[in-house]
Amino acid sequence: MKERGKGSKVVAIVGAGHVPGIQQTWDKALSVNIDDITSIPEPTFQQRVVSSSIKIAGVVLAGYVGYKFVHWVMDK
Repeated sequence: MKERGKGSKVVAIVGAGHVPGIQQTWDKALSVNIDDITSIPEPTFQQRVVSSSIKIAGVVLAGYVGYKFVHWVMDK
């Protein structure tokens, strides 16, 4: 897992409707393990496959559009 620097501040932007609930549970939140909520988990195998597939599909699509565009220009 990637960890943020020690002593760094965590800032959260919440909607106005969430503020009352946050205020009610603020004292209970002190028992939360800060390391668990400030670390970024490594991507799973499935996430890496999906991410790579999307990138490859984007490159293939760009190549196809470029190919069709060149042929469209050449036919004019």
